[in-house]
Amino acid sequence: MSAVIQKSLFDEITDFLASHPSDIDIIGYRLPEALAARAIDLLERHAEDGLSDEEVREMEDFIRIEAMMSLLKAKASLLQNGR
Repeated sequence: MSAVIQKSLFDEITDFLASHPSDIDIIGYRLPEALAARAIDLLERHAEDGLSDEEVREMEDFIRIEAMMSLLKAKASLLQNGR
């Protein structure tokens, strides 16, 4: 299941970025509910009883994407505010 989720995560992000979103679109972007729920599930299970190696890699992918999107949103916000 995680391979499908990972592909969906990267497909989701690349499809969004390939659509040439505006700064406002970037600032307001959120993962689809199913992917957000998967990320929360992985984080909660990691804190409770641990994850398989594959699930740890999947969780790390979510963390990397979140960091990248946070930086992208910050830069879009600066551009939106004329800085």
